[in-house]
Amino acid sequence: MTARRSIPLLLSIAALLLLGAGPSSAAPAPTVSGNRLVDATTGATFVPRGVNWPSFEYACHYGYAYGNEAGPATVGPTDEQARLIASWHANVVRVPLNQDCWLGDDGHPAGGLTATGYRDAVADWVGKLHAAGLVVILDLHWSGPNGVAADGQRMMGDDRSPAFWSSVAARFKDDRSVLFDAFNEPFSQSFDDGTTVPLDWGCWRDGGCPARCST
Repeated sequence: MTARRSIPLLLSIAALLLLGAGPSSAAPAPTVSGNRLVDATTGATFVPRGVNWPSFEYACHYGYAYGNEAGPATVGPTDEQARLIASWHANVVRVPLNQDCWLGDDGHPAGGLTATGYRDAVADWVGKLHAAGLVVILDLHWSGPNGVAADGQRMMGDDRSPAFWSSVAARFKDDRSVLFDAFNEPFSQSFDDGTTVPLDWGCWRDGGCPARCST
């Protein structure tokens, strides 16, 4: 093959490799401008189109991994999966977190895993998503007050939630492509003893709610 004939072939191979790599660009940096979000890097309006990546809230509680799917083999999260999400034209991924696993409270993470390992695994997945051009929302999803395992969703944040957010914010304070979701779905709750604890708008706004933790 002559050098002249090889040039188109090499260009074709390079194009295929680039297409196979999937989306891979710098993630937007959303910031508030008046009543809208804009990408600080471009000034364009930022409209979130998001998906949810579950597992970091529960995998560490059960102790089989920091954040991936249960099964006969370890599954993700991987660069390929981040690029696949980006190929759906999403620009945001919400990553639910476990308060105890991040802080190392109440025997979490389980299974010999560590809080340091959990934090590093979260940061690693955030980096993979950014490399695919995706903004990340970190969400406090599973929580529990001191002495109660974070084994599910609660009515509201608790006495350990400020420590959780102080630590998460310190870890990602320089990352303009990370957003913080302070608490997932505050809700009123009825208990087996017939007690109902309502959370009204004043409670959500001002705090001081008489919420309690079901065990």
